[in-house]
Amino acid sequence: MIKKLKIVIAVCIVTLLAACSDPVQEEIISYVNEDLPEIAKLEEVVIGKYDSVTGENYKDDEILYDALTNEIIPDYSQLIDKLEAIQLSDKELRDIHEDYIEAANQQYSAFTKMLAAIKNQDYALIEEVNGILSQSRKDMRDYQYDLKEYAEENDVEIKE
Repeated sequence: MIKKLKIVIAVCIVTLLAACSDPVQEEIISYVNEDLPEIAKLEEVVIGKYDSVTGENYKDDEILYDALTNEIIPDYSQLIDKLEAIQLSDKELRDIHEDYIEAANQQYSAFTKMLAAIKNQDYALIEEVNGILSQSRKDMRDYQYDLKEYAEENDVEIKE
């Protein structure tokens, strides 16, 4: 009887331990579900504003300059502040998040350089800005792949 009781208690303990999730899993889930959605929405809005005044939507330098000065740069600065406010305890997740911050800072730098390029009509600087923007987009994709891979390594599925 005591032996059966010990076995039942052991099974209950294993079941309870299995029901508790891993702290890394919990942090990944919190990061993806609570920290990132607001930032992702803000980024989508800012990039949408940028796209609305560049490329095939480009009308003239004044419109681009005004959009950068009054909307894009201030909003993107706010996005970076939100990114930097996120505190993560897991080192690997923190390193992945730092990659996102670095890519966002690259993009912000490109936006501010674009202002100088427009103001000075510096076409070489515009080419440099386009290169920075291209690199930051690549770095953003790398961040997303790294986050997904790390989540999968920790048995967390990220749905898009």
